[in-house]
Amino acid sequence: MSKESLAFKLTGVLILVLAVWSIWVILTLTSASSKKPGIVDLDPTEYGSIGAFADDLLSPAAGAAPYVGASVAVIRDGEVRHLAGYGSKQADQGLPVDPTATPFRLGSVTKWFTATAVAQLVDQGLVDLEQPANTYLKRFELPARFGVDTTVADLLAHRTGLESFDVHTFTERTYDLPVDGDEIRSFLPRQIKRPGEESVYSNFGVSTLGAIVEDVSGLTFNEFIRTRILDPLDMTNSGLDHEFGPGAPDALPKPAILRQDGSWETIPYFAKHPYFIPSGGIYATAEDMTKFMRAHLERGETEFSRRLMSSQGYDRMYEVLGGNADVPNVPKFGFIVWLDDYNGARTMSHSGNVQTFRAFMLLIPDEALGVFVSEVGDVPYYDRKDAFWKAKNETGVGNALLPYRAAYELASFFIGERVFEAASGFRQEIDLSRYEGEYWNRQRQHSTFLRLFGFEGGASVHIADDATLTIRGRRGFVPVAEHTFMTPDGRRSAVFKIENDQVVSFVDDYPSVWDRVEGIQTPEFRQTAPILLGFLLAVTGSLMLFFRSGSKLPPIIGALAGTGGLLVMGTLLWVLLVLEIQSQRILLEASATIMAWGVIGNMAWIVSVAAAIGSAVALRQSISGGGGDVRLFAAAGYSALIVLAIATAISIASLGFFGLSVPGRF
Repeated sequence: MSKESLAFKLTGVLILVLAVWSIWVILTLTSASSKKPGIVDLDPTEYGSIGAFADDLLSPAAGAAPYVGASVAVIRDGEVRHLAGYGSKQADQGLPVDPTATPFRLGSVTKWFTATAVAQLVDQGLVDLEQPANTYLKRFELPARFGVDTTVADLLAHRTGLESFDVHTFTERTYDLPVDGDEIRSFLPRQIKRPGEESVYSNFGVSTLGAIVEDVSGLTFNEFIRTRILDPLDMTNSGLDHEFGPGAPDALPKPAILRQDGSWETIPYFAKHPYFIPSGGIYATAEDMTKFMRAHLERGETEFSRRLMSSQGYDRMYEVLGGNADVPNVPKFGFIVWLDDYNGARTMSHSGNVQTFRAFMLLIPDEALGVFVSEVGDVPYYDRKDAFWKAKNETGVGNALLPYRAAYELASFFIGERVFEAASGFRQEIDLSRYEGEYWNRQRQHSTFLRLFGFEGGASVHIADDATLTIRGRRGFVPVAEHTFMTPDGRRSAVFKIENDQVVSFVDDYPSVWDRVEGIQTPEFRQTAPILLGFLLAVTGSLMLFFRSGSKLPPIIGALAGTGGLLVMGTLLWVLLVLEIQSQRILLEASATIMAWGVIGNMAWIVSVAAAIGSAVALRQSISGGGGDVRLFAAAGYSALIVLAIATAISIASLGFFGLSVPGRF
């Protein structure tokens, strides 16, 4: 047997193995579990105590979200009514959660502390909300691209117009505090909209408020929160990232992700980048959070709450600064905090999500009621929407009782179930087709090459069979006012914005802003065009390279090139598939550069398929005695190798876009 025949046969076996593996992957992706338990409805009136109700509510049988450990605190009329820990501090360790001593990372509930810090400065007359933020910033300046300054109020209401692009938010490095201005300018986002208009959630904007706190007070953010909030409220088991370096405090539970086989896997801890501590870098015990909630519920009317600020300071903090729509279920903003209502009673709330820690805090001042729920252990972020994970998941995570829903359920024990006003029909003929189309989340990349690929995804709006709108996969939206839609149960809202008689965007009840896009602006086109362009360049380059060498290239070299190319591409694709499945690892353990690999992964799949087809044709021609086999096969292999080189080059070059190697995005 000649070397060429042996090489072809070995390659044939390789392709057969890859084909079987691909079929297995496809079958795994499409096989769905039939077991989809929903949330068990619990009637609060059947329980004699909030403790018993909370215990049943947070049990797996009630459909609670998967967690390793959880902590809950409820206060009413200034008294702690429920304080409990559930589960363990670490997967498979059996170390129980102690609500008085086990702190949980708060994620974006941290923003409530940042808002409190700003409110203290306003209460003391040191900061004026209507002044430009640059009046108080000493280390850097916010851009004024549209000729309008961003005010402090704009920062508090998320209406800076800045691109919301969350890289650089985690780190393993040690920094001098406060963070140097050059460091901040290295990831200063671009201003893409005029400030003072729409509210788009921005971690950078909130962190800039932290910089104002530092520059006005002369303290680092950590020192300010410690001396002005934590210590005065005797929050002795709470703290901030980087108080003792970038490592995790010993008492903190270990972050963990739920694997597809139902087991928990502990993952490494990463601290927030010190500039982003104001947006998500505080940890606290449930007991300590009862003190924070109590201060904000008493609002300066007691000596305890006046440890933070006067009643006027609290009142100013919870005034409505802005919002994207004046309709039910679309929250407005006070000092960062979401303002909404519960059966007519005003609510203040905020959620948090950081490295598998989830938290939610809800205050209802008229009822003197505060609820705090925190958990650790989560489904990988993107896997919540991923068909591959859902096929293996039997816990109903998509409909799970997350801290947000758990907090409202706990509140219902005291003040009854939250009632939503059912949508009523708008008594005018509405042309629903004008709202149909593709929309893109404003909270996405705008200024780096990643804007080409639309990582934040899109939203589709179309008319359903029953003549209602389906928005982001949710059916049944009916018009209740001009350009305003709600679901019949009143739980979901969407408000469309009109400019020059054209629909340009809509805001949902998150609230998120979704921009209408068409043609080359759609995420699908932007994702497809670079992939196809890269594919054509790779194939063209490989063909030119091969035919340039012509007959001088020994057949065995061509065969080996094709085999090697497919082996390398197959290995790369396997790694990419594993990374996609374990997406939380990308977000938490890899640098931001891994995003570039995700882009190249799309291109790699197409090139790999082309290479496999070319190889199959070449082998068939070889077996049947036809000609041209080595040329086609080698060209396919060269395509794979060239794409690998492109992938490597772009990933290395991306360091120039992202700067530091920063684990995670959230």
